[in-house]
Amino acid sequence: MPRPTRMLQDPWSQPDAIQRPAIDFHLEQLAAWLLRAGAEPRLTLVLCAGKGARARFFEGLSAYGVRVVHTPSTDERPLPAEILGHQGDHYNDRLFFMDGFADRDPARQFETLDGQRSVLAKQATWVAVVVENLRALERLATFAPNLFKAFHRRTLVLAAGAPDEPRPNDQLVERWRQDGWVAELAFVEALSASRPAESYDDFGRLVRAGFAGNLVGGQSLHPERAGLLALWRGRVPGPEAAGPLFAAGLARHGVLTEEALAALRDDPLSWVAADRAAGLDETHRALAELVHRPSPKAIAAASALAASAGLSDDLAAELWLALGAAQAQAGELDATVAAVQAARLRADGRAAPELAFEAVDKHARLLTFLGERPEGQRAVERLAELAVQCVSPWYTARHLAARAAFTEPLDRRRALADYQAAATLFARHGWPADAADAQAGVERCQ
Repeated sequence: MPRPTRMLQDPWSQPDAIQRPAIDFHLEQLAAWLLRAGAEPRLTLVLCAGKGARARFFEGLSAYGVRVVHTPSTDERPLPAEILGHQGDHYNDRLFFMDGFADRDPARQFETLDGQRSVLAKQATWVAVVVENLRALERLATFAPNLFKAFHRRTLVLAAGAPDEPRPNDQLVERWRQDGWVAELAFVEALSASRPAESYDDFGRLVRAGFAGNLVGGQSLHPERAGLLALWRGRVPGPEAAGPLFAAGLARHGVLTEEALAALRDDPLSWVAADRAAGLDETHRALAELVHRPSPKAIAAASALAASAGLSDDLAAELWLALGAAQAQAGELDATVAAVQAARLRADGRAAPELAFEAVDKHARLLTFLGERPEGQRAVERLAELAVQCVSPWYTARHLAARAAFTEPLDRRRALADYQAAATLFARHGWPADAADAQAGVERCQ
């Protein structure tokens, strides 16, 4: 079983506060990306499943002025003639919806498309390669590896009643975790309802994408998933929900049973007190101390470990971020900046995208505070890229809030628009505390 990535923050939305389905957010983001393209190519992977998901895709994009044209791929013609012959211009508004991979083995189709990916991503042409089940996703990654890596964007369109399917092979899923393919991992999670959860973080990604509520519609939920779903809905499940991943979920939400402690020895951020970390190795114990009970002695020990070789990028970045928080609490500005810079160096491009976002966000806010405008601008732009990779309204709203904070000292009018957009996203998708912080920014800028 894969070890959790031990996120420093693992926010789950509060579903009672959600006012619109997540699918609307993802389609709105896709439409905005398409409509600002001009003559640039747009190639997206659409992970689409559930009753009515396809219809919602067509209707949702049409409402934003995108013309969706159905162009299925077939064994005889893997690359549809309409795409091959398309000659768009700066005013293109047509998205080719290319499916046809669900009812047969699409290996040959994907092999052909892999060699034709330059046609799929040509000027003034918008193409959506649509995958509707896990087998097709596995075949795409296996037989069209270059195309799989070349997508400019990945979009989730999940409706209730998504079918329960066999998972892709474990080696492929683990590679997606290492490469940070968040949308694919959430898609696998949504379509694996009857099996044990492979990773607590994968379920958290599905929640942050807004689709945990789609694990309904006749699917037989595994007890562990049912327990996580109950936790997401604000209830503490019964004893039938057990296992290390569920224990991690409970701990991240402030509940930890004695029976679960042994299962959490490699996940110190789930521990509620540093004195329970006695069974951890030296590095994890130092991290637990910093998170739960920082002190000068803990800072010194963790600093020595963070500067040593041999740590994974994820763990080193988490250690540096924890050091930055401890140094900030101690009032040591220079040490805080140095720790956050080190965290970003280890995380950005090497660690889980959510962890990279945390490091870049902390760095961007420090640069804003210090008035380092050029480097701060680059950090905010990097946040925009990571927010797309994280496929979540929470990360999109956090990027807007960080950009607003960066802009506020020079242009309150522009900052106001970003704060308002961030506050709306946070509120609609169930993060009231973040919404309140963004609203405070709105009030400062008015």
